[in-house]
Amino acid sequence: MIPENISRQAARCLGCKNAPCSKNCPLGIDIPSFIGLMKEDKLSEAFNEVFSASIFGEVCSAVCPLDKHCRSSCVRGLKGDPVEIPMLENYLFERYFNPSCAQPVPETSGTVAVVGSGVAGISCAVALAQQGVKVTVFEMQDNLGGITANEIPSFRLERKAFSKVIEYAKNLGVSFINNSFLSGEDVRNLTTQFDAVFLACGLQKDVEVAVSNLDGVVSATQYLRGNRPKSVKTVVVGGGNVAMDCARTALRNGAEVIVAYRRTEEDMPAFREERLSALREGVRFMCLLSPFSVNGEGRVQSATFAEMQVTGVENNRSRIEQTNNLVTIDCDCVIMALGSRADSEFFRNAGISLINGRVEVDDNLMTSIDGLFAGGDIIAGENTVAKAVSDGRNAATSIIKYINK
Repeated sequence: MIPENISRQAARCLGCKNAPCSKNCPLGIDIPSFIGLMKEDKLSEAFNEVFSASIFGEVCSAVCPLDKHCRSSCVRGLKGDPVEIPMLENYLFERYFNPSCAQPVPETSGTVAVVGSGVAGISCAVALAQQGVKVTVFEMQDNLGGITANEIPSFRLERKAFSKVIEYAKNLGVSFINNSFLSGEDVRNLTTQFDAVFLACGLQKDVEVAVSNLDGVVSATQYLRGNRPKSVKTVVVGGGNVAMDCARTALRNGAEVIVAYRRTEEDMPAFREERLSALREGVRFMCLLSPFSVNGEGRVQSATFAEMQVTGVENNRSRIEQTNNLVTIDCDCVIMALGSRADSEFFRNAGISLINGRVEVDDNLMTSIDGLFAGGDIIAGENTVAKAVSDGRNAATSIIKYINK
């Protein structure tokens, strides 16, 4: 029997014919259709409706922002609370997604190398394997799953959700090679060893600010992957989703936490729900502060910031300039969460040019190099999981057409 809260949410769906929720889903899931099947108690059919569009239903339902995509455009939300679409999707995947059901498809359609085992890479690999393509995924880290599996905190995404996807891919016949560091030249060479290559390595470098090498100063990537200095008072520098993840993780490690951001709170790139969650849990925001120095002897003792002031509006964000005032905050840990960028040397060595820090692709997600496709953050910047899944799926379609040609 369907739990009462699930049944109640499904019953609230209006079944809109021109459903804005579906139009606003990067994966094009027919949301009224799968919820309609749930209303009829056809749960396995409802699951298959979602699963046919994405194997990442459990992951997306946990981490996709509430103020974007399907839920944000639900008609019910115009005069009240929207239908909790992620809750329904998560229920179906927890109940019906069984990785052991994957059956290898006879290899009939060529070979493809996928560089990166994050969401875009796995999405592409699975879609290709389902069509009989032999797929090898190269991952530079020991753990598979990229940022989503290894850096999103467990209080937002349980590790088992991504592990099930990896297990499904393996059962489907996808091969994984861990600890495989590939240079730009190596990636270029893969195009001669495989029929096609999909590059989904993400934004490999943390944006750095040369403030200090004292103990207690860590990057967001280091912190979220487990390098967490014991702290009484932590300052997180940055205002994006990763900064919120770091701040909320530091709270759970027993620290008092301040997020310092160079613009206003309204300018923060973090999703609204992530900001509100951090504030509700006790994180303090200090805005209009730009990092100036980190101070101490051997160990962090404080962080100094240049005070900024708003001088107008530019490109829908506050235009700011630095004042002559400095603000010092006592702390014993500083987490630099200023975002990520592409490794320009890596792409240059691969023969791929960057435009505004992103890889340029055509409508088929192919780069300027024949047979080399790209997707995920390296073409769109830091984006949502659903968009990365869509990139992987679309790339697989283009790659199969390319191989067949």
